[in-house]
Amino acid sequence: MHILKKYNKRRSFKSERATIPYEERNIHRKTILVFLLAGMLSLTAACDGSGLDRVTPEAEKGQQENVNSSEGWQQGSADSSVAQQEEIFPVTREDSRVISESPVKWDLSTMISPLIITEGGDYLLTGNSDSTILIRAEDQNVHLFLDGVQIETGEGSAIQVESAGKLLITLVEGSSNVLADSARYAADSASKAAIYSVCDLTINGSGKLSVYGYHEDAVYSKDKLKVLGGDYFIQAKGDALRGSDGVLLQPDKLEIEAERSGIRTVNSGKENKGTISLEAGDVSIIAGKYGMETAQDLYIMNCALYLKTVVSDYQVEGNSYIDERCLSDE
Repeated sequence: MHILKKYNKRRSFKSERATIPYEERNIHRKTILVFLLAGMLSLTAACDGSGLDRVTPEAEKGQQENVNSSEGWQQGSADSSVAQQEEIFPVTREDSRVISESPVKWDLSTMISPLIITEGGDYLLTGNSDSTILIRAEDQNVHLFLDGVQIETGEGSAIQVESAGKLLITLVEGSSNVLADSARYAADSASKAAIYSVCDLTINGSGKLSVYGYHEDAVYSKDKLKVLGGDYFIQAKGDALRGSDGVLLQPDKLEIEAERSGIRTVNSGKENKGTISLEAGDVSIIAGKYGMETAQDLYIMNCALYLKTVVSDYQVEGNSYIDERCLSDE
C-alpha cells in the first residue's frame, strides 16, 4: 500500500530542503551545474543530516509508515489517489505496443530529401539525418520505431508533428537513439522543441533515447505526454518534458538537466487536465527553476527521485500526493 502525504493546494515547496533565492532569467547549463554544486551542496552539508535516506521497497515490505501531518498538511489516501490516476491517465493497448509485424522501413542515412509522413501506420527508422522528420497525417495515428537513429538538425525540430491523431515512439530493444534540434528556427515556426507534437505523444520501449533541446524545450506535447519504459537522458535550454494537458511517467531510468523546469504542464480545468504523475523508475532532475511544475495535481510513487533545483522542487496549483520514501539525496 502506498503511503502518500497530501499537501495543500497551490504550494511551492522543497522536499525537506531549504529554498534558494533566484531571479528569473535564462541560465546556461554550466551555470546551473556550477551554482547547484557550489551552492546547494554546501547548504546540504549545513543542514545537519535532515535529508531523507532512500529506502528500498524490499526493506519496507510488510511495514506500515506513520506520516505525521504538520500545519496546513494532511495525509492523503493512497487507494483513492491511485484510482483517480487511472481515470486521468488510461494506458491503452496502443500506448503499450512495442512490436510491429510489418512496418514501413526507412534508413535515414540513404535519404536525399527530408522525410515527410502523410499517412498513419508503423515506420521503422534507422540511420542518421540532419533534417526534420515532419508528420502531416491529419487524424491518423503514426507509430515510429527507432532503432539506432541519430538526428541532429541544421534548423528546427528533430521530429515535428503538424497533424496526427497520436504520435507513438518506440525505442527498439537494445537500440541507442539521439534526437537534437538546432538553436536556429525559422521566424514563423510553430515548433519549439526537439520533439514537438500538437497531439498526444507516447514514448515506450526498452531502448535508450537522448534528447537535446538547444532552442528551447526538449520534448513538447500540446496534449498529453506519456513515457512508458526506456532509458532517457534529456537536456533542455527551456523545459525538459512538457505535456500541456498532463504528463504520465513510468520510465526505467530518466535523467534530466533543464535550464527552466524539469517536467511541466500548463493547462488545467475539466477532465483533470494538467496533472503530473510519476509512477516508476530511477529519476534524476537538475533544474534551474522547478523540478516539477504542474497546473493541477502531482503524484509521486513507486520510484527513486533525486532533485536539485534553484527555485523549488515542486510548483503545484492543485494537490500533491507524495510517497516520501521515493525521495533520495543521492
